[in-house]
Amino acid sequence: MIEPQEPQRVDPPPRVGRGAGRTNSRLADAIGPCFTEESIGAALGHSAEEIATLIQGDYLLALTTSDGSVVFPAFQLDHGRTVQALPPVLRMLRKGINDPWTWALWLNSTPPFSADDHDAPGTSRMAQLIAGDVDGVVLAAYRAAQSWRSR
Repeated sequence: MIEPQEPQRVDPPPRVGRGAGRTNSRLADAIGPCFTEESIGAALGHSAEEIATLIQGDYLLALTTSDGSVVFPAFQLDHGRTVQALPPVLRMLRKGINDPWTWALWLNSTPPFSADDHDAPGTSRMAQLIAGDVDGVVLAAYRAAQSWRSR
């Protein structure tokens, strides 16, 4: 049996284009610690096949690093469990851009407060989702997707 492990900081893919050659430590810092493929299975008590099913169902966000490793941001687990409200948010974000690293940043960042945006000041989108504001986060994801698509 694999023993549960704490998530670790991992480096994202290298930059390409403008900014190439600089480190991505700010991106890794913004996303926070991540589980490896092995440690996410141990943390959730699931087999590799079950983890693959969670990824395909958008219950688990997987990120591919520059060396081809797959990692899982720790912020997406709530007390050692996946967040059941994550799939509609990821599906909405995918309509704007097909980039899981962008989705991870969006989910883990603290948005500016706007009275008409359903945002709680000082709270990340993922924290809002975990707190039960599914409609507000899906609406914000819709707006983000629209913005990304228009660029």
